[in-house]
Amino acid sequence: DEYGGVAGMITIEDVLEQIVGEIEDEHDIEEDSFILKHSEVNYTLKALVTIDDFNDYFGTQFSDEEFDTIGGL
Repeated sequence: DEYGGVAGMITIEDVLEQIVGEIEDEHDIEEDSFILKHSEVNYTLKALVTIDDFNDYFGTQFSDEEFDTIGGL
């Protein structure tokens, strides 16, 4: 901004992904590793699991209007 503060940062990859869609590279983390099933009732979740992915995996209907990830709930 005009005072020298930084409000956010984007990369060229972010810009390109907005134009052409998701770009897979060596720095992307596999989303499958975000949910680890130990048994029928025990799971380990990373806080970065999106609410949409959680809902799809478990068949739930949590709202993603206020929060983006499970860690935000």
